[in-house]
Amino acid sequence: MMKRTIACVALACSVAFACGARTELDLDRCGEPNGHCVDVSNVASKVIYQCHVHVHYLLIDESHDGVIPVCLPASLNRWIASPEQIAAIDAMSQHDYDVAIAQYGQDTLLGQLAALKAIDASGNHCEIWTEGLGDPLSYCNVVTASRDPFCEDATNCAADVCVPNDCHDPELPDGAINPNACACNTTVVAPDDCDFPGATVCIAPE
Repeated sequence: MMKRTIACVALACSVAFACGARTELDLDRCGEPNGHCVDVSNVASKVIYQCHVHVHYLLIDESHDGVIPVCLPASLNRWIASPEQIAAIDAMSQHDYDVAIAQYGQDTLLGQLAALKAIDASGNHCEIWTEGLGDPLSYCNVVTASRDPFCEDATNCAADVCVPNDCHDPELPDGAINPNACACNTTVVAPDDCDFPGATVCIAPE
């Protein structure tokens, strides 16, 4: 089975990607205006996130956007969850589940984009990546959620650790984020990813 790939933002080495210290979720960025979270059914397995990455470091100031379809992890995806994780999902209120889905985009997905960009740069310029992720203008908001058979088979999202040269053409010609840039989906705490916390993020079929 062909592996799905993970999103990464493309910028030349002289350009910064917004990444670094992860921030708490701002509920004004929960997917809809006025602080309302997008309602997500707890039987969903795929979420579409709209990501906006703002870069502001020294003389660099630019933004990149992309729509990223993501398989939910086992902690939020009852179809691949353990019995204990299913019980935890069922115990969440609708609001708590919506916030957890929004938090996954704001924290894990945005952080993973940062780690992948750092890997793409072979761990160079960590101070730029670290400065950027905390930018208040950077976010990954929930757009829609649905069931997807691809995301309900855990073997489709098995960990595949990223190394330099795993990402190609991570920026589309119009400057948008390419969600299918990397032939990997997992980062680990290592110098190549600027020692960011590791994560596995599985891109779903479009």
